[in-house]
Amino acid sequence: MLNILNFRASGWVLPLAIFVLTLLLLTFAVQSWFVSRSVFDNEIAHINRVALQNARSVMIARRESFNLLGQELLALNALQQPDAGRDTLEKVAFFMPGVVSLGLARSDGQMVLYTTPRESHANPVTLPNLQQQSSRLFRKALDSEDVVTGPPVWQNSSREWMLPLFYAVRDSYHGEVLAVLTGLVRLQDRLARWDGVDLGTDTSVVIVSSDGVPRYAVPVFNAYDSHAGRAFMQELMQQITDSKSDEGWLVHDWKQDRSRLTYRVHYSRIGDDLFNLVVRPQSSLWQAWRDRIEPALLAFLALLLGSIGVHRIVLRQQQLYQHNLLFQAHHDPLTGLLNRARLLYLMKESMLDDPEVAFSLLIIDLDYFNRINDQHGHAIGDALLKLVPQRLQSILSPGDWLARQGGDEFLVVFRNELSFRGRDVLTQAIKAALEEEFEIHNRVISVSASIGVANFPRDAIDPNDLLGKANAALYQAKGDGRNCIVHYSDDIAALSRRSKELERQLDGCWQRNEMQVHYQPQVDCRTGALIGAEALVRWKNKSLGNVSPAEFIPVAEAIGAVRQIDRFVMAEACAFIHQISQQFSRPLRISINLSPEHLLDPAMITEVTELIRRYDLAPQQLVLEITETAVLNDFERAAQQVSQLRALGVGVSVDDFGTGYSSLSYIHKLPVTEIKIDRSFVDQIATDLHDRALTSAVIAMGKRLHLEVVAEGVETASQWQILLEQHCDTLQGFYISKPMAASDFIAFMDNYSEEPQAFALR
Repeated sequence: MLNILNFRASGWVLPLAIFVLTLLLLTFAVQSWFVSRSVFDNEIAHINRVALQNARSVMIARRESFNLLGQELLALNALQQPDAGRDTLEKVAFFMPGVVSLGLARSDGQMVLYTTPRESHANPVTLPNLQQQSSRLFRKALDSEDVVTGPPVWQNSSREWMLPLFYAVRDSYHGEVLAVLTGLVRLQDRLARWDGVDLGTDTSVVIVSSDGVPRYAVPVFNAYDSHAGRAFMQELMQQITDSKSDEGWLVHDWKQDRSRLTYRVHYSRIGDDLFNLVVRPQSSLWQAWRDRIEPALLAFLALLLGSIGVHRIVLRQQQLYQHNLLFQAHHDPLTGLLNRARLLYLMKESMLDDPEVAFSLLIIDLDYFNRINDQHGHAIGDALLKLVPQRLQSILSPGDWLARQGGDEFLVVFRNELSFRGRDVLTQAIKAALEEEFEIHNRVISVSASIGVANFPRDAIDPNDLLGKANAALYQAKGDGRNCIVHYSDDIAALSRRSKELERQLDGCWQRNEMQVHYQPQVDCRTGALIGAEALVRWKNKSLGNVSPAEFIPVAEAIGAVRQIDRFVMAEACAFIHQISQQFSRPLRISINLSPEHLLDPAMITEVTELIRRYDLAPQQLVLEITETAVLNDFERAAQQVSQLRALGVGVSVDDFGTGYSSLSYIHKLPVTEIKIDRSFVDQIATDLHDRALTSAVIAMGKRLHLEVVAEGVETASQWQILLEQHCDTLQGFYISKPMAASDFIAFMDNYSEEPQAFALR
């Protein structure tokens, strides 16, 4: 669930990242717009202030020059003797930058002296005529201490605007106006300092009069002298006039043909009739803003593409992770096959979708697979488990299912439309295919298989029930000697019901005192003397009656109750052997069967140690019998446990020796003290020479390994005689006595102790 939530949450990561990045970009863009506009306006205002300062500095220089010139002319008495001052006036007019002509007039306006026009200013506007046209400005000059400028006038000869100037020359002591200097200067001289300044292609400084006529502009004048330029300036001057402000901002469109370009204008008054304008297109502001945010935009795009790329990688990894999780949840990690849970789900879906379509479920168990692991190693065993599905796939149809249930068990579902007989043929083919040899790492491995089969809907209509019945059939196949196929039937159903009832009744049976321990005597083969007994568990249930250990022990192992039974038997047997040893004053020994699960239990050693201490037994009085299965399940762990038992002094016996597949391969590797010849070898020893040879070989091997040899199942005197001749050590069987309850065993000992030889070869 957490992985699903993480996967869903990851879907919001990219939109959230885009939202955050977009919000940051918008915030930066808005901030950059205000910064760009501020910088843009500050640049325009600064240019205008510099232009205005430039004009003012020029006018201050003019005033100083005019004042010095006027004082010098008065000193030359030029008002009364004009010729005396003409040379000075001509020289100043020639050397003063931007001056076209100069004149000197009395305070009443009468012009007494003026310079001769230069050749480049032929047909000029004469100063007397200009003075007459500008009488208002002349009178204004009489009242001002600054240079007074008049409206610009156009001079055709030089095709440039001229600016009339008036300056009152005063008495240095009383301040009385003595004369007025007049002059014509080129209007462009007002912006002379801007001619060498690079304002860029998008910025212009324009001098325009109140009538909207541009008088001068840098860097390009012709654009404003055009029809569109004059219209633009007239509209601007109309707005400036309406605003009644000497300085401010305007935004206006320049219309030309069908195009329209917006300009931002800062204006300031530089004279009675003149305004200085700094004009810059609004697009420059947008360009400046775009230049400012372009790195951020590129960074945004890079982050966006990076986020998308990372998100796609993360999503791909998460999808792959989810796919792997789903695969692991539905498949076996070793073979890659479906697992049990997934197969049950598929079967359930099939039963619901097509309840009328029959199919067969097979459980395939590799016989004695643990021996392959022990003899060849787990790597070979795993390789075999990977090769088995390849064999099976060659037989299955595309619609069939193959799964691994775990360990060495495989599940097959035949979903084809064959009859039950046809599917049985395929089952036989599977068994035959598995019996063919496997070549793994240059080793030839042979296996067989036990197969349990159940059919839908004949045997069950629920997948778990169907699996349980196939398991019951497999259990029967193993009980029938393995390497066979068993189909679920009513008989197996009865056995299954019996098994389930056994499971139910086994729960707590020892607390209900249903379990009892019986004892079967063991005697010396040579003398017949009683040396001990084997403790055998018996179960008498109120509803089931007497239940054979061969029936209930496998069930106890299956439900995990066998260790509790072991502990009960060990405690009872140790208490009993302590009792009879004290009673008969002889240290008899007791042999107790140890289940494979209990042998591998780490707590077993502690339990045995505690029983020896509690019942004051000599360790040699206790012999624990183990089976080949217990050893083969985990040889290393079993060997470790056996070694610890021997370290305590407890004897260890290998029960049913010779019946297993690997008895000879491990017996010399374990520190056991005893081997027990199975009753199947002793039963026909008097009539079957083959069995007699086998028992002789086992006894001889035991002697060579310094092991005590016990023969069980002795039922006749002839068997005892043969075993005596073969030098067997200990005997056990019905010929001596059947297993007995504790009280009967004590009575048996009373009689047996009187005449021990009477039982020997009677």
